Amino acid sequence: MKNKTFGSSSTAEQVIDANHPSSMEGRIVVITGCNSGIGLETAKQFYRKNATVVMACRSEEKMVASRNEIVEQVPNSSGVLDMIVLDLGSLASVDSFAQAFTQKYDKLHTLM
Repeated sequence: MKNKTFGSSSTAEQVIDANHPSSMEGRIVVITGCNSGIGLETAKQFYRKNATVVMACRSEEKMVASRNEIVEQVPNSSGVLDMIVLDLGSLASVDSFAQAFTQKYDKLHTLM
């Protein structure tokens, strides 16, 4: 992989393509705060690369809307979009997330 410098105008697509040029099928990625902004764009790009993306957000309602947006904008992905509620300001929520995650998955490749 060629070293590349990214700046303030770099997109999530550019960064992920440079670091993961091929399919990420079988890779598990947890993205916190992916219902808007950088998190949403990053989730979209990992999903485009066919990864299993675990969306971790405080608001289940916003998370569902973001999931629907991603599926609509990336219709040809063979990736998976999973959702687990997570409020990083609550230790009880972090514990609940960890339990739910480890019941479904036995590994984690990327945490963002």
